[in-house]
Amino acid sequence: MNLVTHHIAGLVFRTEFNAWFSRFGQIRYLQFRSDDRLVPDVRHRIVKIGDNTLTLPSPMGEERSWLNDSAHESRVLDGPILRSSVVRDWLKSYWDRSDQVEIWLHENQVILRDFARREFFQFYTERLGGYDEERRGYFPEYYVAANFRQMFSSFLPYFSAIQLHSSGVIRNGRAALFLAPDGGGKTTVLGHSTDDLILSDDQIILRKQGDVVVAYATPLGTITSGACQSNLGALFVLQSAPVFELSPLSILDPFVKTICTRK
Repeated sequence: MNLVTHHIAGLVFRTEFNAWFSRFGQIRYLQFRSDDRLVPDVRHRIVKIGDNTLTLPSPMGEERSWLNDSAHESRVLDGPILRSSVVRDWLKSYWDRSDQVEIWLHENQVILRDFARREFFQFYTERLGGYDEERRGYFPEYYVAANFRQMFSSFLPYFSAIQLHSSGVIRNGRAALFLAPDGGGKTTVLGHSTDDLILSDDQIILRKQGDVVVAYATPLGTITSGACQSNLGALFVLQSAPVFELSPLSILDPFVKTICTRK
């Protein structure tokens, strides 16, 4: 198994995988790499299951009944992924503690979240191949990319933290976060901030530490200045407009101390 360790928001995330993910070699991920000898706060395991190992019959009897009661999307109990002995053995290990795990079943993919041990497992088969992305060299990560955010966010509440869909910068010792839907300008607004540290253009972690909320950079976007952090200063909700402008807001809450404008 390949092994990488990332240090994000003061937490150690360890990821094991048996098929290389090129994104882990990208600069923004390398900026958050940490010592593999550190004790992880959260563990991830991503396992590609070869088609030649799909040899078991579909679950039957007590096993099928348990999966039907315990798993989301149990209508796919006859899917290829459940013919893997590796996957079935992992699932059986949770029979006596199903209240501590969340199981998602898909035809060619299984996701497990073990909340007691803060472990995220993802199994997927080679049968997910065949798209243009595979021929361009993105296989296998194209098919699990949608779960990367879940990997890093699933257990954050255990550490008084959440992952926020936003962009953000650090200015004058405070973090300014910009919220908008996809295509709403989160990345565009960063182009108007040339001298500030960039937390991310897509995903930022907020973590309560003592009496303050700290905003942390993540590699879960396309732009970041690396592992930086700052106390949260303000949140901005972006609205599409023909020109870029920041307007002062009324101070309606004690949380809002100052508003910086820039035109």
